[in-house]
Amino acid sequence: MDFTPKAPSKNASCERPGVNLWADGVRAKHPVVMLPGIVTTGLELWSGEDCAKGYFRQRMWGTMTMVQNMLLNTKCWLRHMALDPVTGLDPPNIKLRSAQGFEAADFVVGGYWVWSKLIENLADIGYDPSSMFMASYDWRLAYPLLEDRDQFFTRLSSQVEVMVDGNGAKAILVAHSMGGNVLFYFLHWATANRRRDWVDKYIHSVVGLAIPWLGVPKGISAVLSGEAKDTAEMGVMGGILDHHLPRRERRRLFRSWGSAPSMFPKGGDVFWGGRNKSFPAPDLLDDEEKAWKCASLLHMEGEDLSVEEAIDYVLESSSKGPVQDGQLANYHKWYSHGLRTTPFENDSRKRKRTHRSSDKSEQCSSQELGNETKYWTNPLEMPLPFAPNLTIYCLYGVGKETERSYFYKRTNKNISKNQTDDAQDMEDVEWRIDTALEDSMTSLGIIRGHGDGSVPLLSLGFMCQRGWKTRHWNPAGSKTVIREYVHEPSSNFIDMRGGDTSADHVDIMGNRHMINDVLMIASGETLDNNIHSNIANISNNIRLPGIS
Repeated sequence: MDFTPKAPSKNASCERPGVNLWADGVRAKHPVVMLPGIVTTGLELWSGEDCAKGYFRQRMWGTMTMVQNMLLNTKCWLRHMALDPVTGLDPPNIKLRSAQGFEAADFVVGGYWVWSKLIENLADIGYDPSSMFMASYDWRLAYPLLEDRDQFFTRLSSQVEVMVDGNGAKAILVAHSMGGNVLFYFLHWATANRRRDWVDKYIHSVVGLAIPWLGVPKGISAVLSGEAKDTAEMGVMGGILDHHLPRRERRRLFRSWGSAPSMFPKGGDVFWGGRNKSFPAPDLLDDEEKAWKCASLLHMEGEDLSVEEAIDYVLESSSKGPVQDGQLANYHKWYSHGLRTTPFENDSRKRKRTHRSSDKSEQCSSQELGNETKYWTNPLEMPLPFAPNLTIYCLYGVGKETERSYFYKRTNKNISKNQTDDAQDMEDVEWRIDTALEDSMTSLGIIRGHGDGSVPLLSLGFMCQRGWKTRHWNPAGSKTVIREYVHEPSSNFIDMRGGDTSADHVDIMGNRHMINDVLMIASGETLDNNIHSNIANISNNIRLPGIS
């Protein structure tokens, strides 16, 4: 495969990283496969109810068509965007599928760019559709159902193999946000279903852009109260949902998406603080008062719940609700949020180990564990595939306050069984964030900590800083590198997203330093750590006896 491109036009902006790197002799080398995050891939209508017949192959999610449809016929739009509450798949007579190609995730809702800037810069150094690929997927689905319904992982692995065989160089997998969690699952799927050494044979590097490896606290608030405040991934759509859909309907929609609980925080109280309130949040020890306060993820009118207790509460409360509340009943079948502390024994592929989780404790072999695919969603309960030549890059922003703990208040509204659906839709959920609460530590009912505005620093950086530095979670010793970007938004009012030095969770996709680094990795260069935060101290604060 020939990667040699035409030189960029002399009239092209020399401010673009790709143009500058081309001038310095940087050229495409490794084929690049991109995985978008949650909500940033367009979803097209392939079949639907009468109310949506005029929208065939138009986007129910991701364009102004979606906004128009939602505002003109909200109930119709909701029925098409929700998944079946029992199967987690398509509702009867409704079929939405992810858009394909670069257009699937370059922009959402008009000019709200996501991947477009990175794609353009890759093109500057020689990439084209034969050497880079957008692996779009239906982000609503639970990870196992991506394969069951769409054969997504089969198609993705085949695409990688074709690109690698045609080019003669291993691939770079670049993922953003939840796309990184899907990617971690995929690496284990490929190891189990293609060949044991598939990752080492076909993948040069995994480049994670703002990946919530250990989940996010707002994963709990979304399914508890349906609130989308400060959800950076949604951008404009978050504001539209917040203003035009009642909380009850938003919560019902979120709970129907099998992917939503995949974002629950992982590692339990050991990582997030709590353990019967006996120790503070380890990622906030630079502020002792805040660290103790954030040992509780939820503050619910006198009852404080740690991360583990909050997850149990959400799962238990959803089980008492109507079937419309969605896929939380399948949580323990599809996902894991526990912590394994006892390592494998080093005696071939059938090494046994003690599995310790917040919901079960048992002895199991690595083969048995590998067949339980829910552990493929949690890097704290499943080590990396054996790939000694792999490099994992954790690239993310720092310096922007990020949601860490929530104060809730009761709405004091009870829904009568005799109410019509329309009346129920107007009712509120039982709990909502107490946005009136303001003090020196709390704003709009939320305590914030370190991160990129959406994902806490602990979740962004721990695995590359410490977790995958151990043989416990990285048995082959794959190399890990951290590249941090300080959030330095411009004061230019014309660019409301902060310019090319913003390191916000989504806006980092246009950060010139991040783009420069991705292009260098794709060209075959090896980068070293560039750390600005206290991620090393935070990682060392996690109590993990016996892990090395």
